[in-house]
Amino acid sequence: MQSKKYSMYVRNSVKTLQQYMDDHPLAYKTLREIWLLRADADRNMLEKAFKQITGYGIKEYLVKVRLEQSKQYLRNGMQIKHVATKSKYKSQSAYCTAFKRHFKRSPTDWLKDEQP
Repeated sequence: MQSKKYSMYVRNSVKTLQQYMDDHPLAYKTLREIWLLRADADRNMLEKAFKQITGYGIKEYLVKVRLEQSKQYLRNGMQIKHVATKSKYKSQSAYCTAFKRHFKRSPTDWLKDEQP
């Protein structure tokens, strides 16, 4: 597949959006909230460019950075139910399912492996 070329404006928008999610992974619960603040490029074009440039869809990337951030809370001893809430999940079960889907093991198993 030939790499689609995007304008500097679209590439900069992707970079800005990615950096924003990296810096503030828990600032917003939904992509809609992010779009309201970061909608400085055509949404469809930005979604396609983001996927091609980063290898992730925007929502998928947001979930990834949230789950990565949640690992720090787990390392610091926060209870899983509190991590789930802080990570913007509706329930501990939903958080654990997402964590397991992404990291291929449950938060509890991951914590056991992290222990020295």
